[in-house]
Amino acid sequence: MSVKKAAVALISCAVFSAQAQAADVARDFSIGSNPGGAWSYGWAPTIGQSFALNLFNWAFGAGSNVAFGWSAANPALVSDANPSVLYLLNGTGQLFSYSTISAPSGTVNLHPGPAGELAVARWTAPTAGTYLVSGAFRGNDVAGTTTDVHILRNNVSIMDGAVNGTGVSQAFSQTLVLAAGDRVDFAVGTGGNGFFNDSTGLSAVISAVPEPSSYALMLIGLAAVGAATRRQNRS
Repeated sequence: MSVKKAAVALISCAVFSAQAQAADVARDFSIGSNPGGAWSYGWAPTIGQSFALNLFNWAFGAGSNVAFGWSAANPALVSDANPSVLYLLNGTGQLFSYSTISAPSGTVNLHPGPAGELAVARWTAPTAGTYLVSGAFRGNDVAGTTTDVHILRNNVSIMDGAVNGTGVSQAFSQTLVLAAGDRVDFAVGTGGNGFFNDSTGLSAVISAVPEPSSYALMLIGLAAVGAATRRQNRS
């Protein structure tokens, strides 16, 4: 094997190892169970207070546009089952459009509740490590989203922001050192002005950051392959 091929193989292994531990709130969305893997969908009365699971499946839409996911109230008994965490899908196009929600298809939507409850998507770290948490909140309501948005680690806020307007984004990128079982919450509140027209998109990817020892092992491997190739060339 050439040094170049060996290098590519080693780098590919390192990249795959990191990517294998990545979590994506949209790609990993679970309609069959809650929690679903490392993700849970629920709500909290206020920032930092106890998280409760959404217990009810909720689906609505028209034509090829379907929103489905988890709500706190039983949609069979109430006209508005928010707070909710839903997956938005247009089976034939790139844009989900229904009622006042307009957002990219294949994304997650959080909506707070009528009593000021926050909608929460929670990720629980499966293993200890350093993680890069990146993504954005997005205004999904054509009437103009006005929400407060937050990221919390074990119920303590580490990012607070606001989304005011259709298509407006609040980006985030943080590196966190987490223990196994630590919780990262992505929360959306009403913005203090009522919960109407507060659909808010969430894109979030959580990637394990390779430890320095992984890079060291890769460099040692490359050096060993290079030395072996040089010996083979001399012989």
